[in-house]
Amino acid sequence: IREAKEAFMRLTDNQLEATTKKTMQENEQMASELAFQNHETERLLQKNSKLAEENRNAKRELTLHKQTEAEMARRNHAYLKTIKSLLAKLKSLDLQKRDLERQGKSKEENIVAQYRQRVTLLQETVEDAYKQLDEMR
Repeated sequence: IREAKEAFMRLTDNQLEATTKKTMQENEQMASELAFQNHETERLLQKNSKLAEENRNAKRELTLHKQTEAEMARRNHAYLKTIKSLLAKLKSLDLQKRDLERQGKSKEENIVAQYRQRVTLLQETVEDAYKQLDEMR
């Protein structure tokens, strides 16, 4: 019985030793895997932080671009309004200029006609005076 017990204890010790070794190997493998997963998690967290920062920057830039676009649209609208106003004034001034030119030509033609009438009247007066002078001689 003692020999059986000792044989059984040796067998149990051997099995226990084999199981312990196997468990230690599994623990080492799990520790190695855990270290790898920890490293990968840190790498992914860093990458996530970097991407989150890039996302914030992109959103900030997008907001700035939208604000700039809105401001440019307001300015363009104001410029367009100013251009239309200036074009209307230009058209009005052009029409006034044409009217003044027509009036100026009409006045000029009237003045020229008046001077021609005066010249004609003066010529007639001078001719009458020459005739009277000739008649007096």
